[in-house]
Amino acid sequence: PTGPTQPAPTGPAPTAPAPTGPAPTGPAPTGPTPTGPTQPAPTGPAPTAPTPTGPAPTGPAPTGPAPTGPTPTGPAPTGPTPTGPTQPAPTGPAPTAPTPTGPAPTGPTPTGPTGPAPTGPAPTGPTPTG
Repeated sequence: PTGPTQPAPTGPAPTAPAPTGPAPTGPAPTGPTPTGPTQPAPTGPAPTAPTPTGPAPTGPAPTGPAPTGPTPTGPAPTGPTPTGPTQPAPTGPAPTAPTPTGPAPTGPTPTGPTGPAPTGPAPTGPTPTG
């Protein structure tokens, strides 16, 4: 004999409780630090940058009035008057010139033209009496 078919059970699937308790502890595993071969330091000339070449930069020359400043004023600097040693006065007889000697100079006697003889009445005066 058979009976009626039973329906499949429905609903949430049964779950098992999560295990609880302290986490397992113990020392951390240790071992040698891995190392590799030492690398050699690079050798050779230090790299240099190329020297820049090209025309020097140019620009307009600066223009404008020349800078001026105040004219310095004040007394002229003075200093001691330079002096030298006093010179001695010359001593001794005064120099004389030699007296010229020799014959006196001679020359022709100057003459002039002869003038005319005076003419006219002879001068008269009072007649003496006595």
